[in-house]
Amino acid sequence: MTITPKLSAKLCSLFISTTLCGGVLSTNAQAQTVSKTAIKNQTVITELTQSTTESVLSVLNERIYKVSEIQELLNVILSYPRPDVGQVQMADQLNTFGTKAFNEKNYALAAKLFGRATKANPANLSSWCNLSMASFENKDFKIAQTAALQALILQPHYRDIWILVKNACQQNKEQTCQKNAEVILQELQYIK
Repeated sequence: MTITPKLSAKLCSLFISTTLCGGVLSTNAQAQTVSKTAIKNQTVITELTQSTTESVLSVLNERIYKVSEIQELLNVILSYPRPDVGQVQMADQLNTFGTKAFNEKNYALAAKLFGRATKANPANLSSWCNLSMASFENKDFKIAQTAALQALILQPHYRDIWILVKNACQQNKEQTCQKNAEVILQELQYIK
């Protein structure tokens, strides 16, 4: 059976609706109530994520840090608030669907699914990294950068995340951020 991207998106939407309504297809009124609550929660998560990633970006764009300041910079990034674990099972399913779409080179659908996964569970590092990669491939460099910065907040010692940050900063023409990422990538191997 071949699933087209549109059908895959519909199946995913059905999965989300069924999961949110306790595994049972709901009436329209029940779905609207769940939908309003989900939208409200997503708005709060989005606002928190935006302000936190903008703060990290401003730190990275502030100046070029010296090698001797890298550990301090990583500690500053670690000090930012981390999101709580959300709906783990739903996020994992969305991440799986997103990975399938990404592997099929349907980057727009993959980014949409990974974005939903980050909203379902904002503490999932792989969802943020995947959203960054899919958005980058989809040429949406602002989203790629925001997702990479959120992943950085969750795990600032992970080299692959710094590569995502560097690439996104380069595409967004933020040279200071890019240079800091390059310096950290060079020196990160020596920091314990």
